[in-house]
Amino acid sequence: FTVVKASLAYSALTDTKNDAAATDLTSKGYNFSIAAPFGATTLVANLGRANLKQDRSNIDGTTKGVQLMANYAVSKRTTAYAVVGRDVTTLDSPAAVAGDLTRQSTAVGVRHTF
Repeated sequence: FTVVKASLAYSALTDTKNDAAATDLTSKGYNFSIAAPFGATTLVANLGRANLKQDRSNIDGTTKGVQLMANYAVSKRTTAYAVVGRDVTTLDSPAAVAGDLTRQSTAVGVRHTF
């Protein structure tokens, strides 16, 4: 049994447009991840949340997501992986765009480093 690894990340983004008609975007969020190795396999779980705001269009929202991943070390430089994720974005205003947007994703692949 090997030690479980945990990580925490915080991000802040401000995308300011020089055009008066364009919309500025600000986002602040965090991501928590934990990885547990079991022999050649490593299981990873991610949880994240971000707050979104566009001042000029009066849009305010929150994105929450979860991701589960399994990595398998085929060899020293080759890894097979499978990832399943889901996130929900909730927009609070204006009424024309308010509501939830749910996205689900799945990825399977092989990564080789040279």
